[in-house]
Amino acid sequence: MSTHNIVVLGGSFAGLSITHNLLRHVIPDLPNPSQYKLILVNPSDHFYFKVAAPRMAPRGDLIPLDQIMRPIKDGFAKYSNFEFIQAYARSVDPATREITIEHVTGEKNSTSIHYDTLIIATGASSKSPLWSPAVPKEQTEAALGEFRDKLKIAQRIVIAGGGAVGVETAGELGFAHGKKKDILLYSGTTNLLSRVRSDVGQRAQKYLQQMGVTVVHNIKIVSSGSDSEGKEVLHLSDGSQTTADLFIDARGSKLNNEFLPSSWLNERGAVAVDDTQRVKAAGSAARVYAVGDIASYSKGSVMDIQFAIPPLTSVIEYDLSNGKSGAQPTYTGQTSQNMLVPVGRKKAVGVLFNYWVPSVFGNMIKGKTFFANQTPDYVTGDKWAKKKVYKS
Repeated sequence: MSTHNIVVLGGSFAGLSITHNLLRHVIPDLPNPSQYKLILVNPSDHFYFKVAAPRMAPRGDLIPLDQIMRPIKDGFAKYSNFEFIQAYARSVDPATREITIEHVTGEKNSTSIHYDTLIIATGASSKSPLWSPAVPKEQTEAALGEFRDKLKIAQRIVIAGGGAVGVETAGELGFAHGKKKDILLYSGTTNLLSRVRSDVGQRAQKYLQQMGVTVVHNIKIVSSGSDSEGKEVLHLSDGSQTTADLFIDARGSKLNNEFLPSSWLNERGAVAVDDTQRVKAAGSAARVYAVGDIASYSKGSVMDIQFAIPPLTSVIEYDLSNGKSGAQPTYTGQTSQNMLVPVGRKKAVGVLFNYWVPSVFGNMIKGKTFFANQTPDYVTGDKWAKKKVYKS
């Protein structure tokens, strides 16, 4: 009997979560489970719990890098039908069901792997190496070292991006240095945290200003460079320019989609999926799925991934069992507003299921640790120790 290859592209929150769910809760219950092999492909051999990066980046003693950056292989040693390949996906051929990959290490360069089932979980990458894992891990360590060295001597700090990462970073720096350093946050829009109700961003701005952070709206940073003295020269959308001793880019991420067939993507470059998370253009019987930030329903949050994984697990189980599992739950993304944003080490703003979260509770839930203690559970799969059933 030939091997059925289940290939997962992407080793962050979505990729690790669906991989553990299939290995724990689906494959063992299928007829002839030894027929199935799960192959996880990811450029980095480490999982990076980037949620905690805004607190970890300025000070390694609060959250050490090794606490939130763990080897992926360590979480899969117990599975005999699993293989990890450290590589970039370079192309996908739907006709031959072949994926061309470029290996990161070793003598192999480009090779191909066959898929019978494909899950695309490649997510998105940030412009700054502070928010996405560099390859190899040592590059992340070097970027952090350079950032902290500059932070020590910087008197003028400019942060670009008014989303959660930008606000959290400004809060961490404002809490520690707001009275001693000139810190500016350019939102690039009309309000901070614009994905949720406006009063959340307004409260975040109030907290930042109390710490000495200057918030600038309606002006974007168009480009950046360095002058002869090593200062960052920032060109602004109003035609002016400013300088900084330290520039932190916390703007939005770019979807990791360049290797995918263009017919699979929607107008913003996300993989267009139906309400069962099957890729529309591939066809409902192709066993091709997308989950996480790369999927068209996603709003780019970890909570979105947590809601998406249980129904996707059931849909894949349905397809692999030829419908015998009997469940095809649907998922089309979060309909409620959900966001928790620490602002410094004592304040937080947020909304959960459309309800305002008081600062004290937001700080208790996320502000104390940035959820860094959850890192091992994602790597080992203990986050998904029990099979979760999602009813659409």
